[in-house]
Amino acid sequence: MSTDWLEAAVCRGMDPEIFFPNQGAGYIHAQRICESCPVRFPCAEAALAAGEAFGVWGGLSEVERRRILKHRAGVPVRRRTYDELTRERAITLYPEVRKTSRSDWSAYKAVARRLGVSDASSVAAWVRKASEAETANLSHDHTSGGHEPANDTREPAAAR
Repeated sequence: MSTDWLEAAVCRGMDPEIFFPNQGAGYIHAQRICESCPVRFPCAEAALAAGEAFGVWGGLSEVERRRILKHRAGVPVRRRTYDELTRERAITLYPEVRKTSRSDWSAYKAVARRLGVSDASSVAAWVRKASEAETANLSHDHTSGGHEPANDTREPAAAR
């Protein structure tokens, strides 16, 4: 596969870390850069052909590339509804927007505007529900009888 398209890539010369984010909001930033790139489709195809497992390539995240590869292989893929996708985008976009907003409510409204959602209270409910689920998962991890550290110097439970 030819790589002539690399010369015209918008990301050429940019910090590669932008395209290998640790959080959802970082993916949105990288995908926005790719939206304006004239070679995003050859880039995405190259990543699919090479089996790139990490980062944003041609505007596609790891999950999106896996989904495309499964589809091409004939593996049934559950398609998310527009509402599910909007909810997921709102949840990943909120932390980035919140950093620059004066309050939670102004961040909810900003996310709603960006996503074309007419009701900011829907965004607020999605974000709160995701936050509560994350908190529950974290507290469950700490209270679910996890393993004691190997270097635990405390007395055995029976002696306490």
